[in-house]
Amino acid sequence: MAVVNFKIVTPKGLFYQGEADIINLPLTKGMTGILPNHFPLVSLIEVGEVVFRYKGKSRTLAISGGIVYVSKEETLILADQIEFKEDIDIDRARESEKRAKKRLEERRSETDIARAELSLKKAINRIRIASK
Repeated sequence: MAVVNFKIVTPKGLFYQGEADIINLPLTKGMTGILPNHFPLVSLIEVGEVVFRYKGKSRTLAISGGIVYVSKEETLILADQIEFKEDIDIDRARESEKRAKKRLEERRSETDIARAELSLKKAINRIRIASK
């Protein structure tokens, strides 16, 4: 049976390499499933949840954005930040959420609003995934 060979790479290097029956990714046009023999694709990945399944077992990850490149040989996920559900430090995520909300509420002249909104979105995503 055909599988998707894939790698996840972060700025720190190779994060994960393996096989999957399907990889579900939050792309800019919505959730997309990558199956074996998927057509070639390059797309941005949104902040969200990545789930891959192999031999009936699923793994869930929180991703903070990136790019996916799908070819016949492999699927390459270039992630800004990514972590497996079980590795998420929910207390740290909640603190990050509080800091981002505080920056948005105060809205000082030096506050980078877009950055604070993105930080809040990432924190909420990590909390949501860890709480499942």
